[in-house]
Formats: sequence, C-alpha cells, structure tokens
Amino acid sequence: MLNLSGKSNKISDITLEADIETNTSDEQLQKLKEKTECICPVYQVISGAGVRINTIWRNKQFVPK
Repeated sequence: MLNLSGKSNKISDITLEADIETNTSDEQLQKLKEKTECICPVYQVISGAGVRINTIWRNKQFVPK
C-alpha cells in the first residue's frame, strides 16, 4: 500500500552490537569486522537500501580455563 501521509515507515538506522570472545588483538578484530561487513549479504542488502548500520564489536578476551 502506498503511504501518502508524508510519514515514512522506513527504518533509517540499526545498531548492531556483538561481544566477541577471542584471543586476537583489537586491531585484528577491527579488520575482521571490516571484512565481514564487506562480504555479508544481509549487511549489504540492508546498507544498500540506505539504512545506516552502526556496528559495535567488543573484544572479550578469551581466557582458557
């Protein structure tokens, strides 16, 4: 249905938060995040539709038990 009321029901931005448990450096995790954003088809479709995706990846250092 076409919305002519002037209000948009379109999503303008999304925040994606992820806690990653790893033994890599923050720099390595940042590179992984960037690569993932480039190749993830869901990310590409959503961002291609003009939705801003704010991604927050936190490096939770893996501590072996």
